[in-house]
Amino acid sequence: MKIAVVTRSYNQLIGGMETTTQNLCRGLVKAGHDVTVITSKSSDGCYGETIDGVHIFYAPKGKLGRHSNQFQEFVQQELTYGFDIIHVESASLRFKPKQPYVVRMHGTSIGEIKTAFKTLSFRSPLTIINQFINYPIVNKMVGGANAVVALTDKMAADLKKEYSPKKVKVIYNGVDTNVFKPSEPTNGKVILYVGRLIPEKGYQKVIELMPEIRERVPNTTFLIVGGKAHQKSNVEGVHFLGPIKHEFLPAVYNSTDIFVLPTDREEGMPMTVLEAMACGKTCVTTSKVNVVSSGWDGYVIDDPHNFKETLIELLQEDGVRNIKGKNARQTVLEKYSVDKMVADHVKLYEEVLENA
Repeated sequence: MKIAVVTRSYNQLIGGMETTTQNLCRGLVKAGHDVTVITSKSSDGCYGETIDGVHIFYAPKGKLGRHSNQFQEFVQQELTYGFDIIHVESASLRFKPKQPYVVRMHGTSIGEIKTAFKTLSFRSPLTIINQFINYPIVNKMVGGANAVVALTDKMAADLKKEYSPKKVKVIYNGVDTNVFKPSEPTNGKVILYVGRLIPEKGYQKVIELMPEIRERVPNTTFLIVGGKAHQKSNVEGVHFLGPIKHEFLPAVYNSTDIFVLPTDREEGMPMTVLEAMACGKTCVTTSKVNVVSSGWDGYVIDDPHNFKETLIELLQEDGVRNIKGKNARQTVLEKYSVDKMVADHVKLYEEVLENA
């Protein structure tokens, strides 16, 4: 198949959507398909390149990583070159293409509004306004798609309720388990967070817990990956590592013991959790994350006190932590591999083309 993948960001920004899109595109090429990525302006002024067999074309104008008018015009122009099917990431289009198209959603408008109201940061009013303004466009785009990909069962139900799409298919994100894999065991005293440093993600909750944790488990360290370089904390044991390139993340995961994502955000399927699990790490998350099976391959906890006590238990009990970590790796191998994600997408594309 000749597949066009439309996304506001492919490698210009660092995030879960970019990672999973790259995994999908590389996997499709490996499976023998012709893949072209159409994306927003490049960060270095490049107009086109081929990476890992994926042809990437960048909009010459507009804002990096944004759904600008210039980006929309560029996509419309590029789609005239004749593709069998269009794969759209997170409703990146503002028009309906002539070819059959599939939209993969990473969240919903109502989910973003709920998060904004719950966390009430300085960004909340703008988020709420933008979601209300863009809803009619997104609703038309998602509702008119030949098929919509949801990352979880809960998201599938939310998408059906919010946009009434023709067809919804649940396809989990996939991790390259040959890259993200366990290495040497560590000392059991390092907690890790990887992600954007925004209040909704809840990383600051663990910072607040660190004095109590270190009283019970001395020398515990909390490492935070993301945000700006050279950021510092006045809380003992807390270290900001700044942004780290994706290829170096396996080493980071494997140098730590527990991964945390205490998020209040309506999450899709966070790649950082899957990557940590693939590296054999026990993950402690909230109910906003639909990946971890609590008690089997990690823990799902919303109460701050229980969150703290669980972290302390895992730091103290190497055996419990190691068993959960092994289960986490097995979960990813069975449900969240790149090969399975790619095969499920190809099957969906073929069904769409057969019925178009």
